[in-house]
Amino acid sequence: MNSLIINAIIYLLAAVVVVPIAKHFKLGSIVGYILAGILIGPFVLGLISDQKEVHTFAEFGIIMMLFLIGLEIRPSELWSMRRKFLRYGFSQILLTTLVIGLVVYYFTEQINLSIISGFVLALSSTAIVIPTLSEMSQDANNTGRSALSVLLLQDVMVIPIIALIALLSPSGMEYQNGELIQQFNNVERVVVIAATVGLIIFVVRIVGFRFFHYIAKTNQREIFIASILLIVIAVSYIMQLIGLSPALGAFLVGMLLSDNEYRHSIEVDIAPFKDILLGLFFITVGTSLNVTYALDHYTLALAAFAALLIIKGGILWGIAYQGDIEPQQRMFFAVALCQAGEFAFVLGGFAYQAQLFDYNFYTLVNVIATLSMISTPFLMRVFLKRQGKILNDAED
Repeated sequence: MNSLIINAIIYLLAAVVVVPIAKHFKLGSIVGYILAGILIGPFVLGLISDQKEVHTFAEFGIIMMLFLIGLEIRPSELWSMRRKFLRYGFSQILLTTLVIGLVVYYFTEQINLSIISGFVLALSSTAIVIPTLSEMSQDANNTGRSALSVLLLQDVMVIPIIALIALLSPSGMEYQNGELIQQFNNVERVVVIAATVGLIIFVVRIVGFRFFHYIAKTNQREIFIASILLIVIAVSYIMQLIGLSPALGAFLVGMLLSDNEYRHSIEVDIAPFKDILLGLFFITVGTSLNVTYALDHYTLALAAFAALLIIKGGILWGIAYQGDIEPQQRMFFAVALCQAGEFAFVLGGFAYQAQLFDYNFYTLVNVIATLSMISTPFLMRVFLKRQGKILNDAED
């Protein structure tokens, strides 16, 4: 108990000290959380050595973030974005995976490692990009909506990537999730998944509206917040049982409740929980970074980091050029999404457990992801400053 309290004090103190400094230098709060984690981690000050339990708890920050994103998107609006999913999302994932996979294969000559590393690094950071776009008032324009379509499709792609890791694993690794459907064959699993998702949609869409109306009549805010958390966590757990992403379940719940008359109340009440948990998640990301490895192999790390930005940014710019993004916004679109994302840590960990990544390669992926996520808000602000005005002014 004492160690838990001490760790909590260390986490909170690091956040309170480092995050305002990062905000002062316009690096963004998320970068501040990552830097705070690096500072207190085992490779710098060594104040935190074991953050496994905290990391598991902090992953709820990703779940809450996707719930709030879903809350802003009505099903009809999601359907209207279907062309952006195809034009930007699928093209970006496939082309980035192909190019990065070929580069990795050139140096390692390992086909399975190349395929998985291509997919892992193709995913961008929803937790970095969405808040940064919002802070810059870029989330409502065409570029912001196009970026959102790419990020949503990438979040969905986490599910088949986990399955692919299990398939390519030389050790025959089982799924991390899906305890409920392990006993079924492939066809039966599809039926169970479809039936479960359909039942969730029916219950949340039909029963959820009446449930919130009943809870709101009690005029007890804490019960209202508890009911929201209950629904989101319960659906996320059910999605995990059937082998799907808990974050995807949270997004689904948010989207189904987007037409609810209490939507704005839900958003206001949940936002503080999301911000705290998301900050905790990125502190744990910082604590897990092997700074010693990064310093000992700084040439390789910087070269790989630069290569990721160039390859991914170039592909994104080409996709924007072929799409409907305005010329003055194409480079901003590429800069906003050229980083690796938070799922690089999750999927990289799965690949390491599945013996597809060795420890050095897994650590290198973590270093690349951290560097790219830290640099993204800075690069986005530099680009906008160089343009001389906020891109919304051009649209106006």
